[in-house]
Amino acid sequence: MTIDFRERIRRLYDETLAGDFSCVSEFFHAKYRSLTESGEDSPKAFIEGTKSLLDMYEIVDRTVLFTLGDEEHVGIVQHVKLRTRGRQSRLEQSLRADFYRIEDGQFIEHWGIPPL
Repeated sequence: MTIDFRERIRRLYDETLAGDFSCVSEFFHAKYRSLTESGEDSPKAFIEGTKSLLDMYEIVDRTVLFTLGDEEHVGIVQHVKLRTRGRQSRLEQSLRADFYRIEDGQFIEHWGIPPL
């Protein structure tokens, strides 16, 4: 069975940014780590980091511009509009790009490009 990693990365962001983390144990290797997000050195740390983001921001709009990948690497580029939570609410928008290395059918390493 061939895994469609381009669909898998799209599903990862669709579900986790909606607050559903059930796919993380299936998609992430136990030795997962991010090479660009400080302290993100496990699937649990990915979940905690995403929850922190969702606590700080409301996702107003998110458009996947494209995905790319093969059996070894996969990436996603998105246009995201966020609104900060709280009394001093402000709208922010940016392009975001994330790339993953795949091992044993799971995401094991992550590289993120700072929001543009």
